[in-house]
Amino acid sequence: RMTTVAQCCVQHDWDEDVRAGHGSFWVSVRATAEAPTRHGAIGVRGTELSCDFDANVAAIGANLQITTPLAPGTAFCFVRPRNTYKVHPRLLAFDVCPRDELAVGAGTDGRLRVVSLANTAISRPLEGHLGDVNTCKFFPSGEVVLSGGADLTLRIWSALDGSCPRVLKGHTAAIFGTAIVDRGRNVLSCGRDGTVRLWDCGTGACIRSVVEHPAPVSAIALAQLDAISPDTASVDRDADAREAGTQGRAVVCCARDGALLSADARAARAIHFQATWGSALNCLTMTSESVVAAGAADGSLVSWDLRQGREPLSVVCASTAAALDAQRAGAMTFVGYEDGVCSAVRQGDSTTVVSLTGPNLDSVVGVVARGHHLYTACADGAVRQYEVPARGG
Repeated sequence: RMTTVAQCCVQHDWDEDVRAGHGSFWVSVRATAEAPTRHGAIGVRGTELSCDFDANVAAIGANLQITTPLAPGTAFCFVRPRNTYKVHPRLLAFDVCPRDELAVGAGTDGRLRVVSLANTAISRPLEGHLGDVNTCKFFPSGEVVLSGGADLTLRIWSALDGSCPRVLKGHTAAIFGTAIVDRGRNVLSCGRDGTVRLWDCGTGACIRSVVEHPAPVSAIALAQLDAISPDTASVDRDADAREAGTQGRAVVCCARDGALLSADARAARAIHFQATWGSALNCLTMTSESVVAAGAADGSLVSWDLRQGREPLSVVCASTAAALDAQRAGAMTFVGYEDGVCSAVRQGDSTTVVSLTGPNLDSVVGVVARGHHLYTACADGAVRQYEVPARGG
């Protein structure tokens, strides 16, 4: 099913006026893509908020809540950042370690920077890439970082001392995405050359190309093979001695030609599922054991059940800007968009749109969930931390 969600936007720094107890900030509402946009202002006088068009507005804790007859059946919840960190001057990618203590950011200058979230003045540069660094991820230990970029290399770094003990070479075009297999003896990467490659971190060797696709592969995730393809057994062969954690695992990936694929991690080009969307797919996240949601260049969030046919399970259209990253957090899937919006849609008897505010039209290039915290990375160089709303407001 396809759902087009009403859009409501507020001024990026609305919370400053709310905390000050005076002032005003702009707001706009559009019920559908064809409907005109209603622009207005919300005035703040002490704890009272009022809108100059028909709307109910309230500030509750860190949230701003808006309902209006202009968008019937939809509630809008805007969440202000709990903390803001400057991690890298021009962010392209970032991650937060599993213990929620360190962050790593990467950008256009070939450098990564590891910072302490307790004190961002404590940082460590990771230098060695040339050009854009498009992806970076912590290993489960939180002490090692994997990165990949436009220089065709993957690099493994110590987050503790900044050393780079291993450089992985084999891609023939820029690297876009990575995934850590199990505890990190093996990793996966994808890129502009259309391949998804499995690597041995110990030797730096490429074990195999799991996927070879005619278009650039944007992003990858891991799933349990028996959950998405119960009638298909994992390839029965002796595992390469360099493999660990690939038995029974599937690689799910999306591509710039709109393709979504899943394949056995232990085999070369063993495609189990393939579907297509009419726009480039830029990002994906597993929302359950068998369901994947992919963010598209046309702004759609498209979900497929990998156990079923090629028709999407659902399509949510909450923006017309390109989706750049997606992350499941609790019961909601947050999507970062090119126009600076990061939002999730919760549907039931009514619809709630939760938006994470702070960016001023700068692209949201990354979204990471860690416990009760959600982090976004923005092209303005800031990483913002939010408290995840338990039920969308």
